[in-house]
Amino acid sequence: MSFEQAGKTTRFITDFLDISFTGVGGEGGCPAEKDNAGCFFMRPAEELRPPEPVTVKKEFCDCTFRWRFTPGGAHGVSPGETLPAYPSPQQTLYPKAPFTAQSAAQIPCQQVLGSYVVRFER
Repeated sequence: MSFEQAGKTTRFITDFLDISFTGVGGEGGCPAEKDNAGCFFMRPAEELRPPEPVTVKKEFCDCTFRWRFTPGGAHGVSPGETLPAYPSPQQTLYPKAPFTAQSAAQIPCQQVLGSYVVRFER
């Protein structure tokens, strides 16, 4: 995967996704960190890694992303701050589909609730 860095902005570019993060300097924790289910990796083999404890501060970021499959594909932008996520009634029921980037790109999105950088030393 290629990436570019310019100042505090990191941009990852793939055949299907363009995503960038710009550090805003604020540090803290993530309220959802304790209830996450880990990360799912497709390669080298399908693997679900359990959540890892994060003991360092996270830097909050502004984030933008765009699926590159279609010109009007799903995209999102953070508003410059982390927003609360309130429970709401289900609005759309999507048909069962393979776990692919193409399937994810079909789900509309306009906003990123929050993003931050975590650096793992492995």
